[in-house]
Amino acid sequence: MKIKNFSLMMISALLMITLFAGCGSKYDENIMTVREGHFDGYPNVQVGDAFDQFFDDGQWDSFTSTENKTVVEFKGSCMWNNIPAKLRMQFTVTGNRFEVNYFAIDGNPVTIEEGIDSIEKILSDYRPKK
Repeated sequence: MKIKNFSLMMISALLMITLFAGCGSKYDENIMTVREGHFDGYPNVQVGDAFDQFFDDGQWDSFTSTENKTVVEFKGSCMWNNIPAKLRMQFTVTGNRFEVNYFAIDGNPVTIEEGIDSIEKILSDYRPKK
C-alpha cells in the first residue's frame, strides 16, 4: 500500500512539473510573430523591442476571436501628448504575417490615420540599446 501511495505521489509530481514546464514560455508563437515582426517603413525595428522601450508596463496576450481569427493584443501605459495614457492594440495574425485591426487610447478607438501616426511615433522613437 505504501508503494502504491508513493507511486501516485510521484506521478502527480511529474504531472505538475510537466504542466509548469509548459507554462515557462513567456510568449506563444503568435505573440512572437508580432513581437519579432516589423512594419513596412521600419524593417530594422522589431515591434516587441519598440513597444518594450516605449511602454512602461506592456502586456501581450493572444486568443481566438469569435470570427475564429488569431488575435494578439497589446496593452500598455505611456505618456501621450504629455499626458499619461493607456493604449490597446490588436493584431490579426495569419501564418507569419500580421496586421493591426484595432487601436484605442484610453478606451477610445482611433481612426486609421491616427493609428498609423501613433505606430510611426512608437517606432521612430525607438533607439537600439548599445
